[in-house]
Amino acid sequence: MTNKAMFAPMTKQEKQSTPPRKTRKKEEWEPLAVIPANIPAPDPHYQHGKATAEYAYRNTAGELVCLVHRFDLGNGDKEVIPATYCYNGRTGKHQWRWKAPLEPRPIYNAHLLTQYPKAPVILCEGEKAADACQRLLPDHIAVTTMGGSNAGKKANWGTLAKRNVIIWPDADTPGMEYAKFATKALKLVSAQVSVISPPETVSEGWDAADAENKDWDYERAISFVGTAQSVEEVFNVDEGQTGAGQDTKPRTGGKRGRSNNTDEEEEGAGRVPQRDLILSLMDTIELWHDKKRTAYASVYINGHWENWPLKSNDFNVWLCGHYYREFGHAPGSQAVTDSLKTMEAEAIHYRPRFPVYRRIGALEDHIYLDLGDESWKAVEIGPKGWRMIERAPVKFIRSTSMAALPEPEAGETIERLHDFINAENDNDFRLMVSWLVAALRPNGPYPILLVNGQQGSAKTTITNFLRQLVDPSTVQGGNGQPSNERDLMVSATNNRVLFYDNVSYIAPWLSDALCRIATGGGYATRELHSDMGECILEANCPMILNGIPDLASRPDFGDRSIFIELPTISEKQRRSQREVDQIFKEAHPGVLGALLDAVSCALRNIDHIKLEDAPRMIDFVEWITAAEPGLGWEPYSFIHIFKQNKDNAIRATAEDDPLIQAILSIADEGGFKGTAAALMERINGYVSEPLRRSSSWPKSPTAMGTAMRRVTPTLRILGVHAEKGKIQGNRHWIINKNDTE
Repeated sequence: MTNKAMFAPMTKQEKQSTPPRKTRKKEEWEPLAVIPANIPAPDPHYQHGKATAEYAYRNTAGELVCLVHRFDLGNGDKEVIPATYCYNGRTGKHQWRWKAPLEPRPIYNAHLLTQYPKAPVILCEGEKAADACQRLLPDHIAVTTMGGSNAGKKANWGTLAKRNVIIWPDADTPGMEYAKFATKALKLVSAQVSVISPPETVSEGWDAADAENKDWDYERAISFVGTAQSVEEVFNVDEGQTGAGQDTKPRTGGKRGRSNNTDEEEEGAGRVPQRDLILSLMDTIELWHDKKRTAYASVYINGHWENWPLKSNDFNVWLCGHYYREFGHAPGSQAVTDSLKTMEAEAIHYRPRFPVYRRIGALEDHIYLDLGDESWKAVEIGPKGWRMIERAPVKFIRSTSMAALPEPEAGETIERLHDFINAENDNDFRLMVSWLVAALRPNGPYPILLVNGQQGSAKTTITNFLRQLVDPSTVQGGNGQPSNERDLMVSATNNRVLFYDNVSYIAPWLSDALCRIATGGGYATRELHSDMGECILEANCPMILNGIPDLASRPDFGDRSIFIELPTISEKQRRSQREVDQIFKEAHPGVLGALLDAVSCALRNIDHIKLEDAPRMIDFVEWITAAEPGLGWEPYSFIHIFKQNKDNAIRATAEDDPLIQAILSIADEGGFKGTAAALMERINGYVSEPLRRSSSWPKSPTAMGTAMRRVTPTLRILGVHAEKGKIQGNRHWIINKNDTE
């Protein structure tokens, strides 16, 4: 009979006495999956000083993951401590820390397994023994796991899948227990396993290092390895039973070739579930997440690393294909779905967080440029120059529209840009160059480049070239002008540069949204119509717009813009599109190199730039001022060009703004003091009836007050003072010239 009391809920006292479940604590310092190149070595240990020996753990691609240090202590004991290069998500800093790498931990000498796919493998216990074994048997690959017998469950056993592995255990009880555990782990990845029995005459703990110290040579070592026996013979057990308990199951997959036709089959029935086999592939990828808790995977494919969102089609296709290559059959859709959810939880809760970049990224005092080619090469730009690298230490992701940049070439000057840029004067040329140099900076604010010109001024061709110089796209003719803010933000988050061609009109909502993108802004909306989840889109990127009419009809938009008026090209100067495209293609690598020289110069000088005046977009002006020596310009010459362009733009904008013109007329006629309603009535007397009826014109005193605040900065530059103040306790608008009452 069932005892119902056994199923009664716990009392309050029982709950308090029950120990809490242990959860994996997420630390501030998270190890990087790969240590960037040219990182200085870690300092000596704070307690043990300089290490007796250092062992480099690399992944199968040969990239450094961790350094393990051995400290031989004076009392005959030893300490083995790993060091990893870590990232602090709270402070954004990087430094070496005395801690183990991410799990699953790499196999020692994993990079040799890729170089020599047919070589037999010898598994030792400890790095010292593995190095000695490698010297004794150079035609083999000697490996070990980090942490020895105590950390076997944390190792990436999948690296040894389908290899012929010979275990050389230490001659003691812990050594044989490690061999038993390793045997089970290797069997699960379809490795062929055999075990050497240590000679009965050796001392306790004897290993390959001791054999080397006894002057063993290759002939004696290979003869000893030849005595390896099957697992069943060494441990005197039936096949598949190695003495390792269920609690020591490693993080790895099942045997290749098993027929898993359903996702419900359990290991107890003799088969490993497909979801567990799929999860074993986590050993070959790097999981991580961004600040929005979006999960990503870094995948090694075709000799390079690529970064994909876990929910992307690219990763789904790779996962299914890799599963087929490993296990010989296709996975079920439900197994894939379940596995992706588990990977997402692992990536978000237990793996490091990194910033996500498109095309341009930053790490400490360096900038990285993703070339967008098939091998995922990048350019590293620092204060001392720039160079090509195989893999960037920052996390780049790509959109389907991203096209490849050419490899930059050194030795060219920025003047080569004149070959395909139709600038009316040197100031306009420098303004376009400044936009390019700013576009190669990871963070804004970025000026909006507005290019006007009549038909025949090549405005479409020139603005397209400017975009292609720093962020080429497979979409020709620029982005389609958005119909709402959500579409705009989606486009801005998927492109490094927004390019709008042949714009005839900028709606007020679009003008405001572009201003936010120029300085950095976000847009929040519901993620799904079926729930209350919120999707936040953030964007801060360079922008180009061209058109025939003046595009900056609103002062706040014009205040964030660079204005270029292109001259019309005469028939004698006109060249075919094919000819101009060829000139651009030949000049592109050199011009890109010249721009990178300017960016390197800006990194070198930015901390020393001091501007007496603080114009709008001061961060942009400081950046270009810091880059001036790299462009061959006179120091502090750009700020005068920028201010003159801004002044001309403001005056041009004011001429086309009926509200500003009305207020200028009121100021010329002696000014105004009165209520908002009286001010609206006065202003309405200066504009036409059709304009007053249009949807863009303020229809109430409150709306008129909002419009007044929008144009106040421009009025101040034009010598008119306008503010909302109090007269005898009542709020009134005051308009006059030169701040006089």
